[in-house]
Amino acid sequence: MKKRILFIISFFFLAVVLFGVIKPSLISDEGNELRTSILSDFQAIRVAAQNYIAEDYLSDFSNFKISNLVKSEKGYLRMVPADPWNKEYNFFLDENGNIFIVTFGEDGVEGGVDRDADFIELLVKR
Repeated sequence: MKKRILFIISFFFLAVVLFGVIKPSLISDEGNELRTSILSDFQAIRVAAQNYIAEDYLSDFSNFKISNLVKSEKGYLRMVPADPWNKEYNFFLDENGNIFIVTFGEDGVEGGVDRDADFIELLVKR
């Protein structure tokens, strides 16, 4: 009897977790497309930045700008990508010198949910 109750509780917990993870993604195809677009941009910028830093032996990230990736003789990026709302991606350095890339969603303001949600990712680790 205890095993059956434990099984039912475990099954219920798993169903709640899966419903919470899978259901929102099934509801919002547009949200998935935006997320995929942003993550694809982040990946392209990350690879370009890592190549730029490695090949140009950049050790001081304080002057890092995405425009350097386009204006460089090697042209790591063909153009500066914009987020799905045609806003520039933002970059910042943390106290350890790591570079992060961020988009503040459709509203362009920090914080938010759905289309206004922020996306932030480590671009280059020191």
